[in-house]
Parts: sequence; C-alpha cells; structure tokens
Amino acid sequence: GIRQRGYIMGVNINVLAEDGTICVAHSGVELGQGINTKVAQAVAYRLSVPLSMIVIQHNSTETIPNSTVTGGSGTSETVVNAAIMAADVLLKRLQPYLTHTNDTPWQDAIDAAFSNGVNLSAQGYWGGGPSGSVKTNPLYDYFVYCACCSEVELDVLTGEIQVIRCDIVYDCGKSLNPSVDIGQVEGAFIQSLGFYLTEAVVQCEKTGQVLTAGTWDYKPPTALDIPQIFNVTFLKTSNPATVSTLGSKAVGEPPYQLGASVFFAAKQAVYAARADAGLTGYVSLNTPATPVDLQTACGIAPEQLTL
Repeated sequence: GIRQRGYIMGVNINVLAEDGTICVAHSGVELGQGINTKVAQAVAYRLSVPLSMIVIQHNSTETIPNSTVTGGSGTSETVVNAAIMAADVLLKRLQPYLTHTNDTPWQDAIDAAFSNGVNLSAQGYWGGGPSGSVKTNPLYDYFVYCACCSEVELDVLTGEIQVIRCDIVYDCGKSLNPSVDIGQVEGAFIQSLGFYLTEAVVQCEKTGQVLTAGTWDYKPPTALDIPQIFNVTFLKTSNPATVSTLGSKAVGEPPYQLGASVFFAAKQAVYAARADAGLTGYVSLNTPATPVDLQTACGIAPEQLTL
C-alpha cells in the first residue's frame, strides 16, 4: 500500500467571461504521466462542460507557490482532488445562475454571474487533512494489487533474451483515464526490464569511477525489448478507501515490480538449459541479469558446442 505524508497541491480556476473558457493552473508537473489530461477531465466533469472548454496553463510557483514535489505516483490524484475542490467553490457561486436541471447553457450562466459581479476565479487546496491542514494523507490508505505472467526465450549461447509475451492484470480502481493509465503501466513495466535485465552499473574498483557512463556500455531497454505480445487488463473495481479520487488508485510506480516476472522466467530458462547440460543445483542470479550473467549461468561448456 501507499502511505504518504505532506502532499500539498493547489489548483486555480479562472473563467473568462467573454467566451466562458475555463483556464486551469495546477501545482503538479506534467512530465508524460498525463496529469494535465486528468485535471482537465476532472474540471470538465465537475462543471458539466465540454472538455474543449478547458485550457491547462503553464505551472509556476508565481501562480501556485508552496506545493510539494511531483512524485510518488500520487500527484495526479492529489491535484485532481484540488481541481474538484476549486470547481465546487466555483459551482457554489454560480448556483443561483444555473437551473435545478443544470441545463442552463454555460455561457449564459457566466454572463449573468459576471453582470452581477460574481468572482469567476476559484482556488482548491489539497493538504491531506481537515481544512487543508497537513497531516497523514488518508488518500493513500489503501493497497494496489497487480499480477503478471511472462514468457521468455533465452539463447543459451549468447545469453540474449527475448520477451515473448506478458499478461498484466492491474487494480487501478476506477481509472481516471484508462488510455493514460495503461500507458503508465506499460511504461513502468518496460522501465523495470532495464532494472532486472540490462542496466548494470559498473565502477572501477580502485577509483570508484563509473565505467558504464554512456549507452555504449549502459543498456536501457529499447523498442526491441518490448514483449512481442503485451496485454494489460484493469480489474473492474473501485477504491474502498475512506478518501479517494473518484474511486481511482495510483498508477505509475506500482507496476514497476512486475518486471520481476521476466527475471524469474529467465531464471527458469537457465535451469532448463542447465538440466539439458546435465547440471543440477541452485543457481545464484543477481539483478540485473545481463546476457553475460545468463550465458554464464547456463553452464554451457565449449566441448558441448558440436555440430
């Protein structure tokens, strides 16, 4: 489970009276994890407006200061919660201008509110405790469940490995955006393949100098390391935690651990190769299990290489 202290995130929503455009600034950092998409969707959902009316602005400490770092797989959730809080503040002000059936056109409501001097800017602040106080964040008092089954092929002569198939089942709760979250699962998994198989850090024993300082010697995963068959399935669940973000769960770092399935599949292939060579007993195989490590572990002797 994830239990974090000190997530502090803010969101500012400004509605332009002229055309009703909703400008949103938040304190998270978009670095490919889709936080901007999730925030825009949350605001559009809460205000019952088309997603096309949401504009995500650049983040800056001049706009929203005093936030915590983007990391720990929880920023998207906390920022979305802050966005929902800001949208609720705005909705409360606009309530007199919206019908009970909520079918008043957004622009008409904005025009009427602006004419009456209503403040069309709102702020949401997520600090994890009552009234925004910074306490242990109940948002992360839950567990993420996931499983992976992997099939690999090992060339016993070179130690090179090919990931044939991976099937991942992940408990994302009610995903805020399945397309984004599946990408996060896939990305974390491929990143973990480097940790388990290729990204060996070698240092000089005398000087401590890193000898694998570039991609000539340090090997992160490439497109050719992606499993030939790669399936990701989300369980149809919801987050049962007392406080959650629309029933979702964290995604980002948790799937990283699933790369271990490829490592253990490779180790099983090593045992199979050793059995063919008449070798038995336990084999110690550390991570990353590089091609050299795997080839050595197979125990293939030169005299076995006959035509």
